[in-house]
Order: sequence, then C-alpha cells, then structure tokens
Amino acid sequence: MEETGFHHLETSWLESLQHELRREDSIRRLGHTIVRVPKQLRDINPVAYDPLVIPIGPYRKSMRLEASLTEGYIRISAANTLLNQQNLRPYEFKQFAAIAVGNVKDIMTEYERPPKYESEDALTALFALDASFLACFIVHLGSAYCKSTEFVKGVSRDFKLPRRLVDSIVRDVFILENQIPLSLLIKVMTQCGSSAENASEDVSNCINYLIGLVNPFHVHAASNNEKPEAQDYVSKNHKHLLDCLYSTVTQNTANDGQSQFFDSRTTSRVNNPSWAVDIDIQEGELSTIESAAHLRRAGIQFKHLPPGANVQNIFFDPKTATLFLPQVKIVPETESLLRNLAAYEIVALQRAELGSYLSLMDDLIDTAEDVELLRNSGVLIHRLRNDNEVADLWNSICKNLPFLYESNVLKQAYRGMKRHLKRRSKYKKVWELYADFSKRYLSAPWLAASVVAAAILLLLTVLETSYVVAAYYKSSSS
Repeated sequence: MEETGFHHLETSWLESLQHELRREDSIRRLGHTIVRVPKQLRDINPVAYDPLVIPIGPYRKSMRLEASLTEGYIRISAANTLLNQQNLRPYEFKQFAAIAVGNVKDIMTEYERPPKYESEDALTALFALDASFLACFIVHLGSAYCKSTEFVKGVSRDFKLPRRLVDSIVRDVFILENQIPLSLLIKVMTQCGSSAENASEDVSNCINYLIGLVNPFHVHAASNNEKPEAQDYVSKNHKHLLDCLYSTVTQNTANDGQSQFFDSRTTSRVNNPSWAVDIDIQEGELSTIESAAHLRRAGIQFKHLPPGANVQNIFFDPKTATLFLPQVKIVPETESLLRNLAAYEIVALQRAELGSYLSLMDDLIDTAEDVELLRNSGVLIHRLRNDNEVADLWNSICKNLPFLYESNVLKQAYRGMKRHLKRRSKYKKVWELYADFSKRYLSAPWLAASVVAAAILLLLTVLETSYVVAAYYKSSSS
C-alpha cells in the first residue's frame, strides 16, 4: 500500500515537472514583456507593487465597474471622452473596443501567466477602457507637446481628473503588473482621428514629459521644469511605460555626446580606462564594499555627475580617489519606482545595470551618517523626513535581489576602490585619524580658522617657553 502511494507521488511530481518545463519553454517562445513580480520580492514590500488608484491591464482587474468609485469615475470619463470625439453613443463602445484592440489573444501573449477570462468581449472592452484612460491621462499631462490638436481639445474638454490624484496615478502607471502595450494607445488615438504618424509622435512626446516627472536621476530638469531630451520610444519598439523608463535610466550616454557630462580629462579616463587594467583583484573576489563614511575615512571622496548622467556613467577616478555618482532624488514614490524597475530588469530582461547600482548604494549607505555624507556631496537629494528614513529605504530595497556588481561599469568602479583601499591599508590608521580630524575641525571656515589660531598660539607658547628656558640656562652659566 505504501509503495503504491509513493509511486503515485512520483508520478504526480513528474507530471508537475513536465508541466513547468513546458511553461518555461512557452515563456521563452512567446517573449513576455509584462511579467509577474516574484514572490520573494513582493513579500518585502507588497504595497510597492500594487496600484493606489487605477489598476491597469488584466492582472488586478475586477469585472465590476462602479461609477461611484474613483477608479470607475476616471475610467468612464476617459471612455466618454473618446466616444464623444467619434460621435458615438455609449452603447457603441463595444464596437469601438473591437476595432481599437483587435485580436485580444495576441495582446494576452505579452503577459506572463495572465488570469483567465471566460468572455473575450469583456477582456477586449477591458483593454479598450484602459487604453482610453492611459491615452487621455498622458495627453492631459503632456498636451503642450502634442500635434493632434483635436484630440487634445477633446481631452481638455471632456476628461475629468481630480488634481489631488495626479501624483498617485503617475506612480500607478509605472507599476510592473499595471502595464498595457503602447500599441494600444496608438490604435486608440488613430481611431479618434489622429494620423498614425502624429499619434506615434504625440505618445512619445507625452511619455518623455511623464518620465521627466518621475525619473529619479533627472534632478536638474525636474527642478527647473525643463522638457527632457526627446526620445522616440514608439519607433524604438519599447513595449510599455515601465520599459520606456528603464531605457531612460540605463541608457549608455558614455558613447553619445559624453562631452556634455565630463571635461576632456575625465572623458579620456572613461573612454580609455587603462587604470582598470592590471588590478590584482580576481573576478571571484567581488563582494561588498564598505560604507560611505568608512570610505571617506580611507581617503575616498564622492562627487555627483553633471545633469543628464545615469547609472551607466558611474566611475572611480584613482588619481583623485573620487567616486562619481549620478544625482538621485528620493521622494516618497521613489521606492516603489525603483523596486518595480529592478523587478522588471531581473525577470523580463535578465540584466543587471540598475540592480548593480542599487547594490552599490546599499553598500554605501548603512546609517544616517552615510546619507548625510552623500547628501552634502550632492549625490543624494531627498524629501523624506530625515536621513534615517533614507538609510532604512536603501537597507531594505536590495533584499532578495540577486545583484552584485554584475555590470561592467560597476565592476570597474568597484575594483578601482578596492585597489585604492589595498594601497592605503598600510596607512589605514593614519588616514582614518586624518579624515576624522578633517571632519571635526576643517569642515567649516570658522573651524579651520580656530584650528590655525590655536596652532599659532601653541607655536608662540613653545617659542616663549624656549626663550625663557634658554635665558635661564644662560644666566646660570654666567
């Protein structure tokens, strides 16, 4: 009896294994671009991966739509806006949805493990409703950069959006499981009278504006209300809004007009990093580095890169012992943004550019002292209540993320710092004492002046004592 039960267990296990292997093969074949957040990441902070106001796409959608609720009110307002532009009646929305969405089965192939819907018509209407909302929302925010004047006028006239919810909705549209394909936005706008060319350009321009609002590395533009450098996200075949943001955050600007970021001396070090060769730290020895305060005591300085730099521009200059980092701005929504970007990178893209940066910052920041040091260096700007909250954020954000300086840029910076620390290890105590002395007594002009005055006073006291002693011995001998 026991053998029969064990045989049944083995058979079930083999069937389950075959099912999983088929599913993984299916995922590779279909190339999902909208994926689920892994459980080990969601468990750390579930709220960071859930929308606050508007659920978009099939993952978290309820088939009940109540206009009395904020979500329903906004989505119905968007649908009515698009129907009015085509002089359609509300009962004709099903016809509008069928044309705008097309074959809903093709769209569902973009999703990893989507929930099952019994009615294709309902699923088609769901995507049409979400595409209508998202098109109206981004045009509502970026209307100044749109060419489709009639569509903009219609949105301005009919789309109702409570101002108090704008920031929360901006956060929601960059949630990993809250994405829909950008192609749906193009179809919705072209169906409302825009040409395909204008619709594509308008979507790209509006996304540029939207990313300028949320990009944590776009500090300069955000503070001066400048329009970010335009990118044609549609023609570059980006799949959804989060994919567009990831591309912006990790694009390699080192080979694309680098002179706008660095002077010629620095540029030559980045483009020809001869200092990264002949480092006696092996590949397998890459591990964590010390905190920012510890590195500062070891003689390493921190400076922020000029505006426009991102995680691909990080480097360590061994001649000045300076680690150059992009400016990052931390606001209450930043944690959710970085977590979703990291989850998208590891699950859908299997890359490590952003994750390596997060690992670096996690190593640099242990306590509020490290945050203060980076803040004073201009590397970090935050709007949280205090430095302790920022330290807690960075200490938790990398939990269960399997990154460890896997990008080439971070490997070079890491090895440069390790080589510096190894060279300074012989004089570690001296450097730590000097760094501590500098922080306490030379960090402000008045402190430095006091130290100089005290040194002069001490020197004069020594000279006076020397003259007194010399005079005494001279008088004794005579």
